Amino acid sequence: MAIKVNQSKQYRIYIKESKSWVDVNKEFYTNYYRDINAYRKRQQEHGRCVCPASKRYLCDMDCMTCPYAKAGDQLSLDNTISDGEGNEKSWLDDMPDESAAIAELMEDAELLRAL
Repeated sequence: MAIKVNQSKQYRIYIKESKSWVDVNKEFYTNYYRDINAYRKRQQEHGRCVCPASKRYLCDMDCMTCPYAKAGDQLSLDNTISDGEGNEKSWLDDMPDESAAIAELMEDAELLRAL
């Protein structure tokens, strides 16, 4: 759902699924739009939302399906960085592997069976 106000000061919400407008009272409109507006502004500050003003009524805070969503300042773990010697490595290379080694699991299983 998204919200839009027309010139006659009627408060309306646009429902994407049915592609129709629904009249609402001012209190509901204000509460609903406050959340959407705050979320969209936060996304715009980080370059993740490039929604034009004429399409803001379509905003439902679902950036995964929005055609105006961008990566912004989010970087992937595949992002590569260069050290002073020109060698490149991804951030994923620096993450420790926290999964238990197969040998350790086998030892623990044998120990449990022995006990």
